[in-house]
Amino acid sequence: MQCVWTTDEDYKAFCALLRGGELSEDAVQMALNQWVSLQADESVSLNIRNLQVQELQHRLSALDFLTPFLEEKGVSELMINGTTNLFIEKGSQRLSYPLSISEERINALIQRIVSSVNRVVNLKEPIVDARLKDGSRVHIVLKPIALNGPIITIRKFKKELNDISILEAKGCCDARMTKFLKGLVHSKKSIFVSGSTSSGKTTMLNCLCKEIDVVDRVITIEDSAELCLESVENLVSLETRTLKQQDLSQISMTELIRASLRMRPDRIIVGEIRGAEAHDMLQAMNTGHEGSMSTGHANSARDMLQRIETMALASGLTTTSAIRQQIASGIHYVIHLERQADGVRRIAELIRVCGCTGEEIVTETLYNASGGWVA
Repeated sequence: MQCVWTTDEDYKAFCALLRGGELSEDAVQMALNQWVSLQADESVSLNIRNLQVQELQHRLSALDFLTPFLEEKGVSELMINGTTNLFIEKGSQRLSYPLSISEERINALIQRIVSSVNRVVNLKEPIVDARLKDGSRVHIVLKPIALNGPIITIRKFKKELNDISILEAKGCCDARMTKFLKGLVHSKKSIFVSGSTSSGKTTMLNCLCKEIDVVDRVITIEDSAELCLESVENLVSLETRTLKQQDLSQISMTELIRASLRMRPDRIIVGEIRGAEAHDMLQAMNTGHEGSMSTGHANSARDMLQRIETMALASGLTTTSAIRQQIASGIHYVIHLERQADGVRRIAELIRVCGCTGEEIVTETLYNASGGWVA
């Protein structure tokens, strides 16, 4: 996966040869081979020439120099820090690869990524979330906000991890937990999945969603679409519009949750609750949309309930006691995930929300990783 091509100037010259014509894949391959033969020193081995051809193919692809890293088996995350540093996460390891890429080339790659999902990133709006065609999550920060150059962080979407049974095989949970979680979804219990960054929240949500009855009408709401609900036939996928693109208005998570209520959903799935939209989500859970699910950042299952309360209060439309009542009646279970030192994501805690006594939310711990099942 090392860079073996010569210079950006050579690459630009080659691209100029291709402009204006519609070349087939075979024709591009022939042109690549011819170009490398003309440019390479006669002492350069055939293996190196083949690598040069491969790199040119990558440059012509939408993802450029990231292509081989994204295609490598086992890679879960890529972190590009400016023009000279690239890190990949593979299992429990974080590996470093030196880069020598021009800022112009990285910026061109960034614009291809964001434009493919109708997003904009520039000096005025230097931070953006996007996604790749395969569902991988992309986060981008430009200079001068990022002092060391354009920053790209990619969380690869693992399509194979969309079944709770597979998570069981990977050590995330035991057989009893697998059966229990499937039962929660089938019986339309409303569930929150909590955890820290990279703890597996979205993967768990995808797995839970696979257990949804095929006849249910499901509305998914996300900042950047990541959920893959292939088993749901009656599916509506909504995505926020965070930037004012081409004089178009911003569409927030709150607006999409409110809009979803007019689409006759059986379940509403919100990718992640981050702010005042928590109030609208709680209202949805309390108005006949049982079986709804979402995720959120928290340090424990109880902490997730407190964060939901804080976020809902940010809407300014209700009181603490009213929010706690809504939480107690709308949310049935919280699954908390943790990432271990060896890279394995596991269920660390499962609690049931029992109700509200006075102003206190009453919960029952059913499982924790240190002590196992309580009953």
